[in-house]
Amino acid sequence: MQRERVMKKRLITISVLFFTLFGFSQGIEYEHGSWKEVLEKAKQSNKPIFVDVYTSWCGPCKKMSKEIFFLPEVGKAYNSNFICYGIDAEKGVGIEIAKRYEVMSYPTYLFIKPDGILFSRSAGFMNVDKFIAMAQTAIADLNDTKTLAEWEKEYIQKKNDPSFLLDYMDKRSRLGKSNAELFSEYLALLPIELRVSDKIIEFHY
Repeated sequence: MQRERVMKKRLITISVLFFTLFGFSQGIEYEHGSWKEVLEKAKQSNKPIFVDVYTSWCGPCKKMSKEIFFLPEVGKAYNSNFICYGIDAEKGVGIEIAKRYEVMSYPTYLFIKPDGILFSRSAGFMNVDKFIAMAQTAIADLNDTKTLAEWEKEYIQKKNDPSFLLDYMDKRSRLGKSNAELFSEYLALLPIELRVSDKIIEFHY
């Protein structure tokens, strides 16, 4: 009996040691509370929120979960900078959030301030380097003090400036806004020989 107690203590000690050593080397740690609780935690910790919007039938979503989200380097990049939350866009609060932030494809990644304002977004399957780079881009977007409303106001004065239009479209893209009309305006400002350049084709697609 004494021997069994000693063995149990050793197992408990080993388990505690294991989680102490490896508990922080896991992947993304998702919150499991309500959306209201997530917003509250974001406010208390002064961290923005990363939201993975998926569906049960989405192949790329499953691939991200299987190949990317569990990696230690991904966990380090996201857990330290964001409150992380995953939602099914077709269930519960996920339906409301997907509608509010105009989610049209899956997976979609939303970066949201504690007050609920979207400041960056992206979508689709990504390799680990691109996914970590997305977090870094989101942090840069968070620190960008120039709001979309200010960009829109400036557009009226600078819509004939190709350089400005590129930056404006980049800002809108990170917020999931369409650039179809702006891209046409941008092309119209370029010499014909530049309209079919590799850079333009890459930007468009």
